[in-house]
Amino acid sequence: MKVEIHRNPGRTASWRTRPGQWDPPLLGSGPQLPLSPHLHCSSARILLSHLLGALPRPSITAEPGPVVPWGQPVTIVCQGPAGAETFHLQYKENTHKYKDESNTIQIGPHQTAARFPIAAVSEDTARCNRCFYYQHGIWSEPSEALELVLTDEDVSALPSGKLRAGST
Repeated sequence: MKVEIHRNPGRTASWRTRPGQWDPPLLGSGPQLPLSPHLHCSSARILLSHLLGALPRPSITAEPGPVVPWGQPVTIVCQGPAGAETFHLQYKENTHKYKDESNTIQIGPHQTAARFPIAAVSEDTARCNRCFYYQHGIWSEPSEALELVLTDEDVSALPSGKLRAGST
């Protein structure tokens, strides 16, 4: 399937996809959209709104915080607007390394969230994370980056959660 969007006379942006294709969004790459084999008028409006950036970026946080002692649990929380169907946690930039969560939680009337627990933080799980959400047949832009920082001390014992000099 070829999708063409005409923004200015004489200028065309086009992308190709196969019917039923789904690729998770990648940073720094062109649009990779989950399109059905039949592009209806409502789908065209959704596609156009995606290309114009109509979905707000999700937010991403870590509980209890992004600085985590080795071996301790942390939960990455992604938040988007009400009605977000699936959240996608990308944990290695420019790759297909990701985790999806469709068990979303409604937070008040205007927000939806997904929680991605990590049982014990280690060198393998202390990484840069971004999240996306899927709504109305399109993926959002990525969140800002959230980097988990691994320490070898209990940050809760320090005043205001600050690290001592020389700590990482």
